[in-house]
Amino acid sequence: YLVYLMNQLIAQGVRIVERRINDISEAVEVATESGDALQLPNPIVVNCTGLGSLALGGVNDKKLYPIRGQTLLVRAPDAKRTITRVGKPLGYVIPRCDGTVIIGGTAERHSWDTLPSNVTTETILRGALDLEPALVAKDSADLSVEDKVADLQSRIISVNVGFRPMRDGGVRLENEVITTNNHGNVQIVHCYGHGGFGYQSSLAYAKAVVELVDLAV
Repeated sequence: YLVYLMNQLIAQGVRIVERRINDISEAVEVATESGDALQLPNPIVVNCTGLGSLALGGVNDKKLYPIRGQTLLVRAPDAKRTITRVGKPLGYVIPRCDGTVIIGGTAERHSWDTLPSNVTTETILRGALDLEPALVAKDSADLSVEDKVADLQSRIISVNVGFRPMRDGGVRLENEVITTNNHGNVQIVHCYGHGGFGYQSSLAYAKAVVELVDLAV
């Protein structure tokens, strides 16, 4: 999905520059160096840095915090259904078109732990098998639960840990004007803090950002 979006931007002539910045005002400098901001009388910065806005100078949003998630990528070509269990325990099975499946997961608030947990891995395996027995082959139906868990564990491709950018008070979606040394007042459009629903809501929020940009132009 992200590659698709990037290709759509490139096809529209958007220039993508990778650069580490420490302050939101530096984004204007990067755009100016690339030659794009010079075409606008008033450069506009769209801030979609997620958890980065916690430490990004000029933003430093202390309402942000991580929700740690651990997932497994397994090979399970017989699993065809997308299943989500809401509540506790959280669980989901998300098949991909290549025969692999993402299974999860966890939602640990305020945890910055980047290391996978073996205990959590086993919990995820058991929970996923409860949701979708087809994660193991059909000829494994007569196996014990322990053997099914061991079978699925043997087909783990990767164990993944990530952080959802949650924010007290909800998503920050608003315009802000900041004063910079080289460009005077600059319009910032903030859009971050989507927690675990960033992908699902990306189109709607993108449209909302465009509306805010239009108000600022």
